[in-house]
Amino acid sequence: MDVLALRRKFKLTREDLGSMLGVSSMAIYRWEKGKAKPRLIALKGLERVRQQLERKNKNERRERTTD
Repeated sequence: MDVLALRRKFKLTREDLGSMLGVSSMAIYRWEKGKAKPRLIALKGLERVRQQLERKNKNERRERTTD
């Protein structure tokens, strides 16, 4: 998973994403720069966060169109 693309898509800081995953912003930085790879549990967390944010965006778009 492209961590930087995920952050940019949802306009998250490293701190925001790290907080959601329970890791440091430095860990996010290392993943983005290819200096380290997320462990399996972090990859699952990234997928969970992506799904939650996709749902949130979808719901917000739906609410705007019904107003």
